Amino acid sequence: MIGRTARNVAREDALDVVAGYTICNDITARGRIFRPDLPGIGTDWLAGKNWPTFFPTGPLLVPAVHVGDPMSLQITLRLNGRSCKTQAPPT
Repeated sequence: MIGRTARNVAREDALDVVAGYTICNDITARGRIFRPDLPGIGTDWLAGKNWPTFFPTGPLLVPAVHVGDPMSLQITLRLNGRSCKTQAPPT
């Protein structure tokens, strides 16, 4: 979560504007993206992502001062009880 107004921030200063971290799940209704008139309008991402309950966020915000190096954070995803461990990509 960005904690203050920022624009054109240098890469080395980018973390200075981060207030904290949370987690979100970007959900897409794939059946709404590809329409019959797709060649004329392009992919309809708005229709595929703009639904109630999509993009669940949180429920917690961890202040940046308590995170340390955010690039060393790990996320574990479980699907049907099966775990898939991932790590943030290298910078």
